[in-house]
Amino acid sequence: KEIVFEIIENLNIANIKHLIKEENINNIEDINSYFGYNCNIKYLDLNQKGTYFIAKNENSICGIALIIKNPFVYLNESEKSVIDNLSKYKYLSYVNVNKEFLGLNLGVKLIEEIYKHCAENSYVYETSDYTNDGNKYLESKVSDLNEKYREKLNIIEQKDRKKKELLQKMNISSCWF
Repeated sequence: KEIVFEIIENLNIANIKHLIKEENINNIEDINSYFGYNCNIKYLDLNQKGTYFIAKNENSICGIALIIKNPFVYLNESEKSVIDNLSKYKYLSYVNVNKEFLGLNLGVKLIEEIYKHCAENSYVYETSDYTNDGNKYLESKVSDLNEKYREKLNIIEQKDRKKKELLQKMNISSCWF
């Protein structure tokens, strides 16, 4: 089946009902059960506000990724206060792929959808740390994406996220941020 991508701000129960029409979903427990049991999607948390990237076909949710408006989670408030236009920074919270769609590079495709969205909106994109599966299946492919989008999108990679180095770069080059 053809996979299409949908972007939803702040996913909620009504959005989920729209995405999974045949399921009887009435509350968060139903959602967690459905995604956990049927899809092996572990990180979905409707309390987390942000931009959700949904990969779906006519029968299933194939994958979900989330970017949030809380970048620089490792900086304290005084360190964040020196960053101009903080709202323009987006942080990758997670990428989850339905177990039935593993091996199709869907995680990479979701990340590329995020890159396109961030580039179109002049955001600065900050990667998150890789899980064990991410190290195994995504890291080298995401490195290739980073190179592909280097001219279109400012990307803060996981390896560059050390506080001291980041703050030094901010002080040295205003165009970096």
